[in-house]
Amino acid sequence: MMPNAHIVHQARGRIRLQVREKCKDPDYFEAISKQLEGLPGIDEVRTNPLTGSIILLHSLENNTELLERLPQLALFPWLERGQPAAWYVRHIRPWLMAGMLIAAWA
Repeated sequence: MMPNAHIVHQARGRIRLQVREKCKDPDYFEAISKQLEGLPGIDEVRTNPLTGSIILLHSLENNTELLERLPQLALFPWLERGQPAAWYVRHIRPWLMAGMLIAAWA
């Protein structure tokens, strides 16, 4: 059974995926790296089997182009985003704002 991949972070020209089910499986990440390196537009593939991370550095027009292409490769049966932005705003942002206010008062 193929593992699911989650989008952890993305910026222009860079996407970080995490495959939690394959943490500490160096053979899996070596195979994935070899398959992804040959794709047009992908400049570099970095993997970390200890954390289950795959970083894709690319020169495509935008991340959407690559994200639409990845499920078609059948490397991951399901590619989904991590926590939605609303979760971040509701749970993390208030703590960051409080920390910034405390630092400003100090």
